[in-house]
Amino acid sequence: LGIFIIMSDGERSCGGAKNSNNLENALEALIGAIYLDGGLKAAKDFIFLFWKNSATHMKVPPQDAKTILQEWAQSKGFPAPS
Repeated sequence: LGIFIIMSDGERSCGGAKNSNNLENALEALIGAIYLDGGLKAAKDFIFLFWKNSATHMKVPPQDAKTILQEWAQSKGFPAPS
């Protein structure tokens, strides 16, 4: 996916095409575009095409982002996010 992201030469030369944040954002945008263009079924089909096998073999379900953020904030002494 990284080779398809439009970015500055500086960002690309620093490894921006392999940066996990850039890849996560690009993937989120891609799935969102598929959803907007083709609807929920198209987005679901795309996700299952690439991740169904990984998801079915998970031993522990992933935590939701809010739980991860809450645990991190509490470990650093910050108030819980709302």
